[in-house]
Amino acid sequence: MPRGVMEVARNTLLAQRAAMQIVGHNIANVNTEGYVRQAVVMEPIPGAVRGAYAATIGCGARIGAVKRLGNTFVTAQIHRYEASLGREKAMENMLSQVEAIFSEFGESGLTDNLNEMFSAFEQIGMEPTNLAARQETVMRAGIVADIVRGRQEDLSSLRAEINLRLEDTVEEANALAQRIADLNVKMGEASTDAIRNDLQNMRDVAMSELAELTGAYFIERSDMQIDVLIGGRRIVQANEVTQLRLELDPDNPGMQRVCLGDVAEPNGLGGALMGLIEVRDGQMVEYSERLDTFAETLAEAVNALHRSGYDLNGDAGEDFFVYVAGAGGSTLEVNAQIAADPALIAAAKSTDAVGDGANASEIAQLRNTKVFAGTQNPTEYYADLIGQIGSDTRSSADMVLVRTSVVESLQANYEATSGVSLDEEAADLIRYQQVYNAAAQLMQTSVAMMDALFAIG
Repeated sequence: MPRGVMEVARNTLLAQRAAMQIVGHNIANVNTEGYVRQAVVMEPIPGAVRGAYAATIGCGARIGAVKRLGNTFVTAQIHRYEASLGREKAMENMLSQVEAIFSEFGESGLTDNLNEMFSAFEQIGMEPTNLAARQETVMRAGIVADIVRGRQEDLSSLRAEINLRLEDTVEEANALAQRIADLNVKMGEASTDAIRNDLQNMRDVAMSELAELTGAYFIERSDMQIDVLIGGRRIVQANEVTQLRLELDPDNPGMQRVCLGDVAEPNGLGGALMGLIEVRDGQMVEYSERLDTFAETLAEAVNALHRSGYDLNGDAGEDFFVYVAGAGGSTLEVNAQIAADPALIAAAKSTDAVGDGANASEIAQLRNTKVFAGTQNPTEYYADLIGQIGSDTRSSADMVLVRTSVVESLQANYEATSGVSLDEEAADLIRYQQVYNAAAQLMQTSVAMMDALFAIG
């Protein structure tokens, strides 16, 4: 009998000590990202058979399993919204940089300089022989052209920067995919539930980051490993990885496209990668095209009137602005001959009226003329472009707030059941400690009983 009591006490001590280790592990990882609380599942130890006699009473308790209190369904849901959040964050970040490019504050604002240019033409209309007024007009027109070119060059540079970001993002995504594959292998080799649980926590963190970058999602395998997919195509299959890569896009000169293995632009690609691509090939292309339209339409309106007038030498006017068709935003500039000799500004309406500034006055009136599809003057068209950029940026920022709120709500609900609560762990620790102390007392009682028997003998 004392021997049986001692065995029960021993088994109980070992089980409670292991349970307290799990509690301590939970407490130690209360601030560890992605850690999911673990709980022990106790089970009774049945009575053993000794010789011809079967023990009718069990031998105490042992830990049957260490359960991870996670929820795979909620985890997958969080990953799905994290992918949307990653996309919106990438878009908002790029659009805010575009908005900064088109800032109208300070001396670099196009609207004010455009008005200054038209005012300079107006001054020539009043003083057509004043060379200082003509030089001022050339300077103001040159500033307008410089600003337009600068805006377009900055857009082009930002698109090139996105290409570099794509490279970094793809490299990071591949590293995460490899990490998930490695953790799959380690989970298959794990000898205990506790080890597997910690590995799964690390794998979930990597999966969360990969989802935010690429829109990837996972499916569980029967062996506790996972396959990771992008739009139905596997990027991770058990321990094998199909890497993402970049290649030049034949339909988008100078830009790169994302491939999954041999598949170009895989369906279902999302996250930050898709956000970067959408801004690069969507809004930024549209803004660039509208800036080209602004430059070419303004130039043609000024040029048409300028060609109809006469300069101080009595010669017919030439194009005031020059540009390459289809790339007006990046090539707009004042005609080099006029820039070198402002006397060539065709301010007059006739060859024999040196003091005539009527043509310059007509050019000045373009500031109020609906030259853009008959609906907007130059200032209105450019203001509409600025408004569109601002609206797109605000809309994207609003979507980031919405997605962030959803993700935080899901994570809070998940933490409520799966996160570590120090109060709960403290209560469990006291409970296991009390059982441990009782088992120790049982052990002491068993020893005393053994001593008594030996004394009788």
